[in-house]
Amino acid sequence: MSYEKRFKEIASDCGMGVYGLAELDLHCQQCGEPTEELHEGYCEECCNENQAALDRHNAEYDSWRRMDDDRREEAIRRGYT
Repeated sequence: MSYEKRFKEIASDCGMGVYGLAELDLHCQQCGEPTEELHEGYCEECCNENQAALDRHNAEYDSWRRMDDDRREEAIRRGYT
């Protein structure tokens, strides 16, 4: 269920009706741009960027966990040069 639909449902349940919600302005909490629909609280572009960053982080973490101590030390040294 989209954020907007859920918001209207909650407003209706609280007796607030949907006054003004037809023109509900949704904005991405990351970039601040208006959007028609939120995805996990973000516009689709920011949501996709965040997922890609999380995927990169997870891949780096998995790679780090697979390294033995010598390879970790080597990676650390490469990072300082």
